[in-house]
Amino acid sequence: MCFLKRLFVLAGAIFVLTCLSQKTGSSHPIEISLIEVITDEKGNPIDQFDLDKLFINVTDIDDIAENIIFNQTDINDLQNLKEKLHSEEEYLKLKESGKKCFYGLNCLYGLDSMDELINKEEFQENQSPLRNETLIENDQFIKYLGDENKYRYIKLDNGLRVFLISNSLLYTSSLSLGIKVGSAHDPKGIDGVSYLLSQELFKKEQNVTSDTDFRELLDDNNGYFNVESNKFSTIYSYNIKSKYFKASVSAFRKRLEKTKITWSSLDDSISQVTELTELFKRVDSLQELQLKRELSNYSHSFHRFPYGTNETLREIPSKNNLSVHEETIRFKRKYYSPHLMVLSIATSLSLDTVEELVRSEFSDLVSTGITPESPVELSGNVTHPYDTLIGKFIEVKSRTPEAYITMEFPIPNQSKLWKYKLGSYAKYFLTQRFHDGFLDKMTSLGWVREIEVDIINYDTGFSNLVIKVILVDSDRDKLVRVIQAIFGILDAVKTAKYNKYLDEQIRRVEQGILKQYKSTGYYGYSKNIVKSLFESDCSPENVLLVPYELEAINHGYVRMILEYLNPFNMIVTFSSSSFNRNSKDFLLSSEVYGESGWQWFSRKFMSLMRIIRRSFMKAKPGEYPNFKIEKYLNANYLITDIPTKTLEVFEGSNQNLALAQLGFNISEVVINYPKQYKIYTYDIPPQAHPKLLVESLASYIKYTSNTTEDIDETLMNNVLSGFNEFVSPIAYSTFYFPINVGIPKISISSRIFIQPKSLVVYGFQSLPKTNARLVTLSYLFMKSFKYAIPSEYREWIIESNFKSISELQNSFLGIEFKWTNYTLFFDDFFSTVFNGLRKYGNFVNKNHFNDAKSDFQQILNKISSLKSKTLAEYTSFEILNFYMMTPSMFSQALKSIKFKDVVNFASYVIKMGSIESLVIGNCTPMQVNSYLLKIGRILNRDFVAVSDVTNLRFLNVSTNFGDIEDNGMTEYTDFNLTNKLNSTNSSHLLEFNNSTIQYVTNHDESYSEINFTRKISTTDYSEKAFLPEGSYKGKWINRINMDSLPVEYKDIFYLKQCSNVNEDLSVVYMEIQVGKYSEEMLAFLQLVVNLNIENAFKEFTSSEYPNTEFAISPYSIGTSYLLLKIMISSPEYSIIKLTSLAVQFYKKYFTLVTPLISRDEFKKGVNRAVASIEIPQINMVELLEQYSSSLLDRKSDPNWKYIQVAYLLNLNYNEFLNKWGVFVKPAKVLVSIVKTHVSAIELAEANSFKLEGYNKINSTGIVKKIAIENNFIT
Repeated sequence: MCFLKRLFVLAGAIFVLTCLSQKTGSSHPIEISLIEVITDEKGNPIDQFDLDKLFINVTDIDDIAENIIFNQTDINDLQNLKEKLHSEEEYLKLKESGKKCFYGLNCLYGLDSMDELINKEEFQENQSPLRNETLIENDQFIKYLGDENKYRYIKLDNGLRVFLISNSLLYTSSLSLGIKVGSAHDPKGIDGVSYLLSQELFKKEQNVTSDTDFRELLDDNNGYFNVESNKFSTIYSYNIKSKYFKASVSAFRKRLEKTKITWSSLDDSISQVTELTELFKRVDSLQELQLKRELSNYSHSFHRFPYGTNETLREIPSKNNLSVHEETIRFKRKYYSPHLMVLSIATSLSLDTVEELVRSEFSDLVSTGITPESPVELSGNVTHPYDTLIGKFIEVKSRTPEAYITMEFPIPNQSKLWKYKLGSYAKYFLTQRFHDGFLDKMTSLGWVREIEVDIINYDTGFSNLVIKVILVDSDRDKLVRVIQAIFGILDAVKTAKYNKYLDEQIRRVEQGILKQYKSTGYYGYSKNIVKSLFESDCSPENVLLVPYELEAINHGYVRMILEYLNPFNMIVTFSSSSFNRNSKDFLLSSEVYGESGWQWFSRKFMSLMRIIRRSFMKAKPGEYPNFKIEKYLNANYLITDIPTKTLEVFEGSNQNLALAQLGFNISEVVINYPKQYKIYTYDIPPQAHPKLLVESLASYIKYTSNTTEDIDETLMNNVLSGFNEFVSPIAYSTFYFPINVGIPKISISSRIFIQPKSLVVYGFQSLPKTNARLVTLSYLFMKSFKYAIPSEYREWIIESNFKSISELQNSFLGIEFKWTNYTLFFDDFFSTVFNGLRKYGNFVNKNHFNDAKSDFQQILNKISSLKSKTLAEYTSFEILNFYMMTPSMFSQALKSIKFKDVVNFASYVIKMGSIESLVIGNCTPMQVNSYLLKIGRILNRDFVAVSDVTNLRFLNVSTNFGDIEDNGMTEYTDFNLTNKLNSTNSSHLLEFNNSTIQYVTNHDESYSEINFTRKISTTDYSEKAFLPEGSYKGKWINRINMDSLPVEYKDIFYLKQCSNVNEDLSVVYMEIQVGKYSEEMLAFLQLVVNLNIENAFKEFTSSEYPNTEFAISPYSIGTSYLLLKIMISSPEYSIIKLTSLAVQFYKKYFTLVTPLISRDEFKKGVNRAVASIEIPQINMVELLEQYSSSLLDRKSDPNWKYIQVAYLLNLNYNEFLNKWGVFVKPAKVLVSIVKTHVSAIELAEANSFKLEGYNKINSTGIVKKIAIENNFIT
């Protein structure tokens, strides 16, 4: 013993010298004085190294001395000692002084610091004009955009409050009944009566044969039942197939009114409750929560055990002559009253139907009028039950290998402040991943797996802010540094200069996360409404906002919450499956940030001394390895006070530590949005040009002061990755254009279509016959549907006025809608259209199909004899487009297509088609996105990419397609274009030979004049043979590039006579191949057509050709190639004169030296071109047409107006001349159409007419033949 005493004296001396050296050599903020002189009861100093006295004396003073000697000063040790030296009055003054209180709640603010805000919010809720209403209709509820449910609130005469939710798409219905009474109201001396009653009423009965019994009904129809028993509420919830919901409500009501509760039945329920309690002992989270209850202030209602055991429900009542049977019956009669109940139902039934059901089943419930005691009444003067736990370090043994720490901070009750969720600011910085963010740093170090932060509002009237850190493994060596790091981040956030943009940005991110979209079919939806009302006590119309609302608030309140997050107002829990040393020793021995070499040595040395000391001591209950056991759920735990030195270490963890050790600088934070983030915004300002909706959402969320700032691709990817649950995939192909039109109206153009090349492999796409069938199917699909919908809606389904086969060939496969100027009919139309598409096979019938076939036949009849102008354009298309469809192809397709084929095609388009749209007007991106989401949900879309032809096997093999209906799955079969092709008599044959296609074309009326057979390689052709297609409505455009032809075919002339008996017009049509598409080149063509060309033509022809019309316009083939079209027509002059006139005019004015391009005319032309592009007074309908053609049809740049105008305004005269010199030398096609009624002599003259400088061709197929011979050699 003498030797040990000397050893400890020596160790103490070395330790004192070490501490002194640290104090003089370092100014680290975590240093504290380690030695205090302690006296005994007589005032004599205690020998701090008297080991005999140290180990034998067990008085409080000696325990304190022991802790001081070994550097383990605790929260309660010194403070309790000092409190003994103060009177109660002096101690209250000490608390009021604002100093940190080592016992009880922290004194920085006290839990009444937010009373002013709480009272204000409570007053506003109480002043709501709807708070005491007995009926609140759907349009009076405050709900979020995209919420498709219909709501109603009613209050029955007996006081029962009812929320009704209707959605026709729900497959299951759910009901939740909440009662504002719970285990806190259990009779005195009997814990668990409330929970026992909940089990008794709805337990599974033995030997029940009735199919109307509630639990039997659920079991037989995939139902689910749950009861949640809380301190001040009990909530029953279930869901069941909607088909059986009415019967289930009646069965539920019968169980609820159960009045005959026998002792034998109740005794059986006690056994079930006991079994459940035994099961709870295996649930770590329930064990830990019960442990906190047990350790909390016993005067608070939170402390009471909520469930029941054999002891609480049998032994104790029997010992005290209490009747559980009588108390249970009395409890139900007293508290199961409708005025204390809230009912919530979510169903596919209509609101009227479900209201009638509720009134019939629940109106006869009789109110008792009794008001249960409130949390304040049951808890006395105890404001927060954790006042006995502040400063404690609790270690709980768990069954799972996952280890975690929980830091809990008592804060003012937040239940009335549900609008603000004041912990969200701290939550963002601790839980979200961004560059140099805390969570990324901790996970990269391999210390932390995940962090969760939440404010928990207990129904017993108090709130905690909880930080839960899930560790990578059960090793707790990094625990102190993790907590240090958290306090460092919190201090950096708390002390940072207020940045309103960052504050608002974080608010939106956190609100978006709260608003994760969840299907209302989930049974918890009705339950959440009940819980929200109980927790917030809000006015009924606000109940939908409670879980998700996050309003902006004075940042001072955010900082106030942050002040509560300090080490002296904290309980720490560590949960793990393994422990190996004393808790207090571990906390004092753990490595900390920023310690010097001497500090490291001192810590290691004192750790060794503590290990030696512990070897001589017997562990007290609650000290390792002597675990305590909680008496109800048997949690094994250790508990100790957090040493003052450790608390000082935590307190010293500030913004400097966050910057130096973690690289965290709040001023450099760049928001990265988490996966599955769901975006909600307010109105965004007008913008000059449309942009993709998904970019509008992302850029607005970025929340910069400059809303026009470009958003980079990296930010887009970070913001939008994984958003498909909420941000509709359709948003990626939807353009949004908010404009100032004076009134809040919008116009929408939307289409569902299939890209032909997504439907077919190369060989199929090249077959005009197959393409003609697809076009015919598409028209019949659209027109049959148009006939099926109500007549008042038909104008909003777009139907093209096809004038020629070329226009049919250019049509897209699908259906298009346009709504201009949003009206009250929009929602009804939207619902009718997309629900009709969803059930196409039932919505459309054969009569509609037959009417559509008749209309298509009329189109074919009209285009068999084209008018001169249309014929001229079509003929040019026929000459230069490699694969052509013909009227006979369409006729054959129309004859062979059955109603079943159209239904199959419709099913495929609806399921697999691309959806794109343009939205113009004053609306938020969220409003747009909500409709796009609705489209997807109504159509049961899985948004499979249609660009991958491997998914589209139905063209090669017979494939079944399912369309989900309310009554199950309906299969569509036999949609096999290959089989259809092969089974139809045709003049077109297809032979496959590896990568080679043999294409045979025969004479087909007046639409084709070629007859040749040629093998074409699909792999070895010259890339310049066809113009690049770009992205042009997905049409079949294989236009021959004239620049690839021999020089003699650069300028082509073709003559044709019109056969339309009602047409007598000579037409000359010139199509000039300008070059590759660009917005700048298109702007140049706009300048060309605005060079006063029409006046020049009038001057050129006025004396000799007074009645001749002239038109000139630019034209683009998608975004691949640009053309200039010139049309000259006259009813008076022969085709020879008109053709010569056209060529002479072109040669005079479209040359290097021309009066069209004077400097003055150039300036006027620029002004006219800019005005024609900008059109500042354009109305919404024109704007929709203009942008839908440019963005959806042509796929041009959304900023095309800006690009074109900027190009023109920056173009100088010399640059224009250089451009003009190139422009006047392109290849051309000239088509002359001879009038229908001409003499044989005039026709003969026309046929023999030679045009100087042009190669006259006698067949529209000759250019294709030349193209093949020069570019496709096998």
